[in-house]
Amino acid sequence: MTVHGERQERLRGSIRLVRALYQQLAATAEDGSPEQADYEQGVLFYLDVERRAHLLGDHDRDTVLREYPELADELSSLLRRRPGRTLTEREQELVRSRRRAALTPVRTRRRERGERPRVVFLGGQPGAGKSTLREVLRERMGARSTVVYDRADDAEAHPLFVQIFADDHFAAAGEAARGLDPTIERGCLEHIRSGPHDAVVVDPLGDLEDARGLLRPFAEAGYHVSVVLLAVHDSVSLLGLARRFQEGVDRDGLARWVSPEEHHRTYEALPEVARGLEVDPAVHALFVADREGTTVHRGRRGADGRWEHPPGAAEALEVERRRPPTEEETARFQADLAALRSRPTDPKPDT
Repeated sequence: MTVHGERQERLRGSIRLVRALYQQLAATAEDGSPEQADYEQGVLFYLDVERRAHLLGDHDRDTVLREYPELADELSSLLRRRPGRTLTEREQELVRSRRRAALTPVRTRRRERGERPRVVFLGGQPGAGKSTLREVLRERMGARSTVVYDRADDAEAHPLFVQIFADDHFAAAGEAARGLDPTIERGCLEHIRSGPHDAVVVDPLGDLEDARGLLRPFAEAGYHVSVVLLAVHDSVSLLGLARRFQEGVDRDGLARWVSPEEHHRTYEALPEVARGLEVDPAVHALFVADREGTTVHRGRRGADGRWEHPPGAAEALEVERRRPPTEEETARFQADLAALRSRPTDPKPDT
């Protein structure tokens, strides 16, 4: 990851932690109390900061990176546990409304007559580098008018996510997701299409039928649908997965964990998913890129609906995965591995 990418991760992590702490405080305050109302306003405020984080200037970013860790420590000292995790209907509606707010762009794009909204589905096994590339894609599509949806963010919107993570940081994402309204993902995607907002949708795309279920409603709603699949060797993505998790724990006390089994399942399935998407008319463009975002395969449909060049996304994916690493890539891998081995593993904060 580049220095800029690491700084962006630190920025997002700092804001995300403060927002999550306010969620926990609001969920454990007395229902209907002024204290709860104040905490809920805090959630909305920092949710808006999070929504605009990619637009912050250098001065504001420096301020966040300097002051938010101190704020997080202060909020952590106020945390209380809640005996049960079952959410009330009011809390479920709060989660839904917060996710809709997070998925509303800062500015609505003005389209020319006949111009279609655009969505890019960014796929690849966990740890492949989707979190970094999604910001590159958003910048290219229009930083103020493009939203990013990652289904993993839904789990972190759980009001008790900080508590759930403290109890079991490896199982937290799944546990939190199971406690939410099962239709939350559908509601988020419907909100994007209702804009209609340009969007980057981040998903492993490790199951063809699931991928089609995500893509086709956008095509039916008149979107131009593109897919970008990341071709990354599994050794690199496994290390990236572990490094991302450990750095998040060390830095923020919150992180996302995906099991190696889920990683391998997605990794093995992606070539067949690529072949399946190439024959799906809902896909208007299909690209394969390396971890740095360099395109290694381009596929676009012409006005007649046919591919301008012979399909070959799956083959390009497998060729790039098998490519011998450069000296620079090898050195980076070894440095990341050494850094990971030197890190502590105890999560924080305690609740």
